[in-house]
Amino acid sequence: MKIHRNLNSNIQTYNDERRKHAELYQNYTADYGYLKGQLVVYCIMSKKGKNEMTRRKMKESRDKG
Repeated sequence: MKIHRNLNSNIQTYNDERRKHAELYQNYTADYGYLKGQLVVYCIMSKKGKNEMTRRKMKESRDKG
């Protein structure tokens, strides 16, 4: 009987842990999707900034020359 009780408590613990892990995984995937979207926006804006800076430098060099 003691082995049976011990086994039963281990199964309950395992089920509780699976539920917690599933919740954490769902939160992780939601956060990852959000961060991925933010990274895409950041990269696009960074690229625009670099292009504008390059254009400005080219214009300044033409104006000097």
